[in-house]
Amino acid sequence: MSAEPNYNQRIGKLIKDLRKERCFSVDNVSLNIVSASFMRKLEAGQTGVSVITLLQILKKLKVDQTDFFKCAVPELSYDDIAIIKVVLEPYYNRDVLTLRKQLEQQRTLYLQTTDQFYLINQAIIASLIKSIDPAYINDPTLSSFICDYLTRINNWGSYEIFIFSNCTAILPSQVILHVSKLFIVMETKFEANHRNTTTLFIALINAVETLLGRQQIQAAKFVLRHLLHAKIPVDAMVVKFKMTFFENLIEYDASSARYKNASLIDFLREIGYSSFASFFQKFMDSFLAG
Repeated sequence: MSAEPNYNQRIGKLIKDLRKERCFSVDNVSLNIVSASFMRKLEAGQTGVSVITLLQILKKLKVDQTDFFKCAVPELSYDDIAIIKVVLEPYYNRDVLTLRKQLEQQRTLYLQTTDQFYLINQAIIASLIKSIDPAYINDPTLSSFICDYLTRINNWGSYEIFIFSNCTAILPSQVILHVSKLFIVMETKFEANHRNTTTLFIALINAVETLLGRQQIQAAKFVLRHLLHAKIPVDAMVVKFKMTFFENLIEYDASSARYKNASLIDFLREIGYSSFASFFQKFMDSFLAG
C-alpha cells in the first residue's frame, strides 16, 4: 500500500471517523497494537501504517476490510484487496487449512486464465504455509517461477517488495541474500520516495528469519546488523520484536538466549497472540538444537 501523504490522510481520517462512530477511545483501539501517540498521528495523517497493523485496527473496530480499503484507497483493485484479505489474515491467525484452500483456489484460477497474477499468489501462499509448517512440501515449479520473476525485476516498488517478503520460505538462500543486499543499497532511495518504509524492513527481517531457520548464520547476521542500525518506523512493532528475538539467538549462548527470549514469548501470550508465541518458541528450540 502506498504511503504517500494523501493516502495517509485518507486512511487516518477514515479510521478516526469509524472510531468515533463506534464510540471507541484512542486508548481502546490502540491497546496491544500500537501506542496511543502513534494512533493519534495515524488519525491525523502524519504517518503511514503497515498492512498487518491496519488489519489489527480494523478487526478491533469491527470494520469490513473490503469496504474500508475501497473507501480509503479506491485505486486498489478487487484483486489487490483479495490478496490482503484471503492470504494475510489467515496467515496472521496461523490458519494453515484456510491457506491450503486458498492455494487450491489460486491454482484453479491460474489454470483457467493463465494470468501470472494467480501464479504469484500461489507462490506467496505456498511460502506462508511453509513458514508455519516447515514439513510442507512445496511445488518446485513455484519456487523456480518466483526466483525467475524476482531476479528479472529492475524497478522495485512496494508490490515487488511485498512479493519477496512473503516468498522467502520457498526461495534459495543465495537469492534471499542477493535481494536483501539490493534492498540495503536502495534503502535511502526508497525512503526518499516513500515515507513509510515498513514494507522494506518487514522484507529484510523476514529474510533474517528464513536464513536463521536454515542455520545460515553469517548471512542472517549481515542483514540483521544493517537493520539494527536502521531507522525503523515507530509502527513496525513486529520488525522490532523479531530484531530483538533474533539478535538474542545470534549474540548469546543458548542459556542466555532462552532466558532473554522467554520474556518476549510470554509477552505475546499475555496480549493474546498464543499462536505466534508457540511459533517463536518452536523456532528458538529448533535453532538452538541445530
